[in-house]
Amino acid sequence: GDGMGFFAIGGDFGQFGATLSYGTTEEADAVTLAGDVEIGAASTLVAWVNSTDIETDVTAATQTRTDGTSFGINYEYDLGGGVTFVAGYVNNAADDDDQQVQAGLHFSF
Repeated sequence: GDGMGFFAIGGDFGQFGATLSYGTTEEADAVTLAGDVEIGAASTLVAWVNSTDIETDVTAATQTRTDGTSFGINYEYDLGGGVTFVAGYVNNAADDDDQQVQAGLHFSF
């Protein structure tokens, strides 16, 4: 029964792109700014920053508060045939020690 709202605006400007989004629920409000840049013919670099504010009076005792600022950076390389190599880094707002690195393949058919 939680109401939800979302708004985003973005655009591509040649080899650059940017998106600004806002999401809201009864428990939290979040704003995200993301930007990307094409590097050469097959590579893309994406960076984003997110600020989330969680209402303390509606957060259940069993939930972890994850408000604050998170950020990340992602590298994508198109291998062709619907396969993309992806690697990235995320620093989570919930915990200063919660930093994640990921790498893998994305398949699109």
